[in-house]
Amino acid sequence: MDRKAICAFLVGCEPEEFMVYREEGDLGSVVVGPDGKKYRFSVADLEAGDLKLNPPKPKAKPKAKPKAKAQAKRKSPLKRKSREVDK
Repeated sequence: MDRKAICAFLVGCEPEEFMVYREEGDLGSVVVGPDGKKYRFSVADLEAGDLKLNPPKPKAKPKAKPKAKAQAKRKSPLKRKSREVDK
């Protein structure tokens, strides 16, 4: 995770445009943007920005197992037709 690039993404500028950039270790990062505003990003903010900047690739769905071929049903012996009785 490149913190400077993530901060630039969150501020909306290029990393070279920062007036000041300072990493504060476990506390996050502090930058002064090209507009002169001071931005403070916590580690959680940087991780959320990293997910927006580099979204995770969707996992490939496992291939479906081929279905077993249906076995041909045995034909039952011919059923006798009921005889019609004349009335």
